[in-house]
Amino acid sequence: MTDQEPKQAIVKLWMLILLQALLLYFLTMAAIPVVERINGGTTIPEGSMLAGVHVGGLTVEEAEKQLHQHVDDWKKGAPLVVETVAGEELFVTREAFDFEIEKTIATVTEQLEQPWYAFWQQPTAVTIPMIVDLEGIHKEVTEGWPDDINRSATVERVLEQARYLRNEAIEAVYDEDMVEEEVLARATLPITSQFLSLEKVIEQIDGHVIQPNASFSLDHVLGDTVEFGIDGRELRLLASTLYIAVLGTNFDIIERHSQGSIPEYTTPGLEADFRRGERDLVFKNTNSTPYTLSAISDGQQLTVEISGRALQTSFDYEVVDEEEFEPRTIHRYDPALPVYAEVIQHDGENGYRATVNRYSYDDRGKVVSEEWIATDYYPPTARVVLRSTVTEAPEETGDGNEEEQDQAQRPPEDEGDGQERDGSDQEIPGEEEDRLEEGEDEQPDIEIPMKGH
Repeated sequence: MTDQEPKQAIVKLWMLILLQALLLYFLTMAAIPVVERINGGTTIPEGSMLAGVHVGGLTVEEAEKQLHQHVDDWKKGAPLVVETVAGEELFVTREAFDFEIEKTIATVTEQLEQPWYAFWQQPTAVTIPMIVDLEGIHKEVTEGWPDDINRSATVERVLEQARYLRNEAIEAVYDEDMVEEEVLARATLPITSQFLSLEKVIEQIDGHVIQPNASFSLDHVLGDTVEFGIDGRELRLLASTLYIAVLGTNFDIIERHSQGSIPEYTTPGLEADFRRGERDLVFKNTNSTPYTLSAISDGQQLTVEISGRALQTSFDYEVVDEEEFEPRTIHRYDPALPVYAEVIQHDGENGYRATVNRYSYDDRGKVVSEEWIATDYYPPTARVVLRSTVTEAPEETGDGNEEEQDQAQRPPEDEGDGQERDGSDQEIPGEEEDRLEEGEDEQPDIEIPMKGH
């Protein structure tokens, strides 16, 4: 035997001892979860939730007891409510639910199990809904429901409440092919100009379906249609008609802009602006059923309709608190006009402020709710009057009153206006014009005495 052989034997012995120690360690670590489960000692990771109940840090046994308590408390509550679009409430008794708590806990235990070779990994938080028996739900709940309700989809929504021990009202789901449609709202505006591309524009929204809880953007729907030389007035006419139609529904108006002036085809407050990429008209269908837009033009009028399932309440709008502002008068001076002459260069236009409210009514016509929609201001346009700056030479009368006559023949000076007469058209300062546009009370015109008075 050589000197190396004892050393090699010792190394092999130590390696064998090390392997046995490692094997014993792995077997021990793998056995710990089993022992803990047997003793009910498995701890659920922090942040874990069962049926909406926080159970992190509890043992499986403690979590099961807590789950039983929450289920018992939940069952004592009032029946769950299923709301129909017609305003009817369908009630679901909580006793109809069969909660499988033991199966739910078993699912938790399975998810917490780890292979023996992953003993160093920390278990992660779990979120598990309650297991609820489905068969009893259909039998106990759906009897007497309206025929157009999709029972399976609606029951699934009911079960979702039970799985997480929630209490919110549930919107019924309907079979689209069984929904009887009617015109929910309609708006018509006259076509006051010769529009060459209006038909092309309205084709983009005619037949467009707004899905449940989905938003409609006029900018998005028109797309590149507006890029090819379409008159902006056509787009504003379409936006205005669509806006008025939406006022007759319960849709949420998310974005709408005023044109700032009153177009000839409508009245204050009942208009909408549209500019691609800048000013959009956006609204949202807040109902559980889809609605369809239709648009049609006969060359004289543009009509937009919104059709779909009837709502439980009717909606209408009203323009309230309308105010009118008279224009101010601006005087300009022109030496080319005859002596003492006055010419109205611009008649001016009144300004307005208007508020639009939307109301909902029950089946007896009683107001159920009132909603403010918008308040718009349209500034007045000033009245512009031209005056002559020419004076006539005094006439010889021989009565010694030449000076008085000369004074009577001169245009009176505007006191305190600070304007110079330089022989050209002279406007009042821009600051004064700005104030005139803001709807202040009209200042009296300056009276000019006629010759010979």
